[in-house]
Amino acid sequence: MVYNAEKYGIVPSCDVAEKLNNLLREMADVDGEKIIEFKPGIYYIYAENCPEEKLYITNTIGKKEYKSTDKRFMHRVMFNINNTSDLIIKGEG
Repeated sequence: MVYNAEKYGIVPSCDVAEKLNNLLREMADVDGEKIIEFKPGIYYIYAENCPEEKLYITNTIGKKEYKSTDKRFMHRVMFNINNTSDLIIKGEG
């Protein structure tokens, strides 16, 4: 399935963080190959507009050792492609 980014409001020269995240969430439930096509241009993704996810960035401590209220492991994620497979991103420029 081909997704034209522009049809989702993802256009050059403005912050696309929220709209891109919405599209990626929608695509996570779709089986088969998925292609996002971007028009040529500069796309801005501001971290403050990206969703926060709890990420365990370590290979020495298990997630059972973290408290659910511990905020230091919350990170902004620009391209959350968790649970997404067969994804192709085309930037034609």
